[in-house]
Amino acid sequence: MLLAGRLSVEFIRSWVLLHISARVNVSILSDFLIKLMRLPLSFFDTKLFGDLMQRINDHHRIEAFLTNTTLQTLFSLFNVVVFGVVLAYYHLTIFSIFLISSLLYAGWVVFFLQQRRTLDFKRFDAGARNQSNLVQLIQGMQEIKLSNSEMQKRWEWERIQARLFKLNMKGLALNQYQQAGAFSLTRVKIYLSLSWLPKL
Repeated sequence: MLLAGRLSVEFIRSWVLLHISARVNVSILSDFLIKLMRLPLSFFDTKLFGDLMQRINDHHRIEAFLTNTTLQTLFSLFNVVVFGVVLAYYHLTIFSIFLISSLLYAGWVVFFLQQRRTLDFKRFDAGARNQSNLVQLIQGMQEIKLSNSEMQKRWEWERIQARLFKLNMKGLALNQYQQAGAFSLTRVKIYLSLSWLPKL
């Protein structure tokens, strides 16, 4: 019964997420296109094509955050509250350990938010340059070949790829620091909780 219940909840959640994400995606992109079409022609003279394409691609991240991440966060908060109430009823000392470690965990995650924000801006800029560079390479291949500048253009593209790689390495390192801290806090919480069990 538990397996069937969990499976049916997952199926229902997947269908709900599909409908919500489709509507959110169309709504966000439609609003973006409406704003884009209201801008004067001079805006398009200064704006890079890759920047606009990167903004459209970033809407998928916003959609994922508004649907998947938000629902998972709400379910997790609900589980924490229910589990906290059960622990408080069972034993206040173990509940205190759980509460303090959960607050430390939340603080640890918040500590990395500013660094993630800065890294996201850098990734956006590098992604926009990459998109613009690729479009210029493909659309201007005749001019590149006529001016015999294939090597310079390829080197320019490779420099952008190297920058993207460095940003991905920084992102991975940031994720690993966050995971290591979260893992340590979880282990300490479990150890402290288990050390109180024989005393009950």
